[in-house]
Amino acid sequence: MDTRYIVTAAAIASVAQTASALDPFTDFGAWEAAAGPSIMDDFTSYGAVDLNLGENDFFDGYTVTLEGTGTGGAAINGASNFVFTLGEELQSITWTFDEDITGFGADWLNSFVSNGLTVTIDGQSFNVEDSLPAANFEFLGFANGGSFAGATLTVTNAGAGTEFAAISNLYYAPVPSPAGLSALGMVGLLASRRRR
Repeated sequence: MDTRYIVTAAAIASVAQTASALDPFTDFGAWEAAAGPSIMDDFTSYGAVDLNLGENDFFDGYTVTLEGTGTGGAAINGASNFVFTLGEELQSITWTFDEDITGFGADWLNSFVSNGLTVTIDGQSFNVEDSLPAANFEFLGFANGGSFAGATLTVTNAGAGTEFAAISNLYYAPVPSPAGLSALGMVGLLASRRRR
């Protein structure tokens, strides 16, 4: 078998493979270069709405699940921000995407981090304040070179109190379709044939 075909097949397999290291990004361009083309949800299409405990499945492309004894004021407010207070009532917020994604990120707005917010993706956890000590409309995203289904947000130091935060925009990068991977393979094949 020609080595060009083996190299092209290996490149396609490496794109489709799930990687283990999850990397945080504070630069949107670098995140999108790692995660791939993204979809932005700016929350404007929902109007002002309070979220309920359990699944909230009215979002475009994903479901938000609130777990706890209360909602912690989780809502899309009149300024089209996703606001919430994690801690005593609301223990976690989970975003589950309709299709696997390669990246998850958000513009954090007025996130007054004191007790810590933890983002967990594929069993790997990151403290938001490690990357954004005093977020005021700053981007923080995660990508691992592979795919995952969602992300969960919790308070890092649950016994220390509550944590208020707001997200202005949510970003996620869908896994490229098989047709997209096939096109990538075809480009590789054509490029290798032209060199001959």
